[in-house]
Amino acid sequence: MIARRTNLPRALGSLLVLALAAGCGGGPALRAAEQGDLGGARRVLASGAAQEAVGEAEARRIARVVLEQEVKAAKGDAGVSKLRELPSCAEGLDDVLEARAADSDEVAAIAALIRFDARLWDRDDLAEAARAALASKGASSAWRAVEARGLVAYADGTQRRSLFTDGDQAVRLAALKAAFDAFDPNDTEALLEAARLDPHPPARLQAIDAVGNLGGERVVLALKDLFVKADEDERVAIVGAWSSARALDAGGRAQLVRVSQAERGLPQIAAAAVLVRQPGPGAEDAAGILARSIETGSTRERVFAIHAATLATPSVREALVKARSDADEDVAIAALGRGLEMAPAEGEGAKPKERAEITQKLLGIAKGKGIRALLAKAALARAGAREVLPLLTEDARSTSEQARKAAGTSLVALGELGRAALLAVDADPRVRTGVACAMLRAK
Repeated sequence: MIARRTNLPRALGSLLVLALAAGCGGGPALRAAEQGDLGGARRVLASGAAQEAVGEAEARRIARVVLEQEVKAAKGDAGVSKLRELPSCAEGLDDVLEARAADSDEVAAIAALIRFDARLWDRDDLAEAARAALASKGASSAWRAVEARGLVAYADGTQRRSLFTDGDQAVRLAALKAAFDAFDPNDTEALLEAARLDPHPPARLQAIDAVGNLGGERVVLALKDLFVKADEDERVAIVGAWSSARALDAGGRAQLVRVSQAERGLPQIAAAAVLVRQPGPGAEDAAGILARSIETGSTRERVFAIHAATLATPSVREALVKARSDADEDVAIAALGRGLEMAPAEGEGAKPKERAEITQKLLGIAKGKGIRALLAKAALARAGAREVLPLLTEDARSTSEQARKAAGTSLVALGELGRAALLAVDADPRVRTGVACAMLRAK
C-alpha cells in the first residue's frame, strides 16, 4: 500500500484560518474592516480557503461595516455620488444613515431622502429634520428638496403644486415624487403641465408616472396627446402610466392596443409586454408582436423584447429558442439567459440536457473578453450555474474595476458571499460600495 503524502503546511494554514474565523469577535477580516484597515482585510481574504471560511453572516457584517464607514466619511460631491449608490441597501444601513442625516450639508440631505424613500422615516420626522436643517447656518439648499419630498399629505397640496415649477430642478423632482405618494386628484392638471413643459427630462418622466398613478379618462386622453410629441423614453413612461390600475380600465387598454399595433420600437414592445400579461382585448396579438420583436429590429429593441417577454406563450418561447443561436451576440446572450429560465436544473419540468447545452454556450462566451463576457457570466450566476465560479474567482483579481465589480455582484447572485467579501473591501470605492450593497440586499 502506498501512503499518500499530506501537505501539512497547507492543511495547518486552512485550520488556522478556520480557527480565527470562529472567534467570538468575528474573523480577522472583519476585525481589520472594523478598524478601517481594508488593505489588511484584503490580505486576510487573499486565499480561497480564507474566503470559504467566512460564513454568510460574517460576510454581511463585513459589507455593513464597509458601507457604514463610507457613509460616515462621505463629504462633498464625491460623498453625494457615493450615497446615491445606496438606496437599494438602505434598510441595512438605517442607523448610520440616520446619524449622517443629522447634519445640514448636501450629503446629510441625500441620507434623509434615502431613508424616507426606503420607508424608514415617516413624513412628520422628515419634515422636522428639514425645518431644523434649513434653520441652521450654512445649510445646503438640497434640504429644500427634502422638505418638498415630504409633502405627501392632502393638506400639503397647495404647497406641493407650487413647487412643481420651482427654479431648482431637484426641488421640482422631489415635489413630483411626493405627488405620486399623495394621490391627490387636485394635482392632475399641474402634473400634466409638468409632463409637457418641465425642462428637466427626469422631472417629466416623474410627472408622467405620478399622473398615471391617478388614472382616469382625463389622464388617459391627455397622455395620448402628449404621446405624439414625446421622445422614446417618455413614450415608454406613458405606456407604463396607461398600465396603472386606475388607467387601464379607463381607456388605458385601448391606448396600449393602439400603440402595440400602430407604433414601432420600444413603446410598441412595452405595450405588448403589458397586454400579454393582461387577459383581454389585444393579449393574443401582443404575443405575436413580442415574438416578431425578438426576431427582427435593432439590437436594442430585440434585447428589450427578450427581457420583456413572458415565457407562457408558445410563439414567444419558439422565438427565444431560435434567438439563442443568433448572429448578433448581444441578442444570443440575452436569449441564452432566458433559456436557463426555460430549462430548470431540477424539479417539475427539469430539462438537464437542454440546460447543459445552454450553459456550455454561455461559458464559451464568458471565457472571452469585454462586456459580453461579463454579461454571460452574470446570466450564468443569476441562474445558479456553478460552472461559472472559476471564471468569477479569476475576475475577482482582475486589474479592471468593472470586471471586479461585476464578479462581486455575480458571486453574490451565486450565493458565494464569503468569496464576494474580498471585493467588499476592494481598494476601489465604486467596487466595494457596489458589491457590499449587493451583499446586504441578498436574501
